[in-house]
Amino acid sequence: MNKIIDIPSPIDLKDPLHATQWAKEANLKRPYRIEFFEHYISQILNHPKPDVRILELGSGPGFFAYELLSRRANIHYTAVDFSAAMHNLAKQRLAAIPHTSVDFIIADFKQQDWYTVLNGQRFDYVVIHQALHELRHKAYAYEFHKSIAQQVIQPHGSYFMTDHLAQPDGNMKNLELYMTKDEHMQSLSNANFRDIQIGLEIDGLCTLQATL
Repeated sequence: MNKIIDIPSPIDLKDPLHATQWAKEANLKRPYRIEFFEHYISQILNHPKPDVRILELGSGPGFFAYELLSRRANIHYTAVDFSAAMHNLAKQRLAAIPHTSVDFIIADFKQQDWYTVLNGQRFDYVVIHQALHELRHKAYAYEFHKSIAQQVIQPHGSYFMTDHLAQPDGNMKNLELYMTKDEHMQSLSNANFRDIQIGLEIDGLCTLQATL
């Protein structure tokens, strides 16, 4: 079996300067990111359960959290990121919304047991937006999805996974880091997710959503 060699990241998101620069540029480079947030939120806010629980992985500077919590401040939202610098940016952004209660958790989901920091909590919705490739190789995706299915998401919970697509489906040329639609679907299916579908796709950024 060939050894997996991680693809190095061009940016250190743990560095406060790099994190701040990324946050300044992300929505300028891809202004349609807000459409993906709206896509998740439209389904979350229609959930019949009053105490719906949301987990965002790779939560970054709190862009999605702000859009969600500005609509329903008392929702149970947990942010997981490996960067304290990103959490600090998110806390500053969310401070503008009164009556929010957010759990900020540091964890690196490249680690096999990353989910133990959640202390057995299960979530109705799990969102990972533009961060799956931070596993730094697509070969890790199946085990990551399996950990979500077995350890994190509620039965019948919904999983929103959005990332850049590899060519020929999208724009990304690195075929070791990024995945095609078929590869994403197969990886989710192998992890026992079902009802897998394309929720939204804009300019090579694609949401696959599935249920457990």
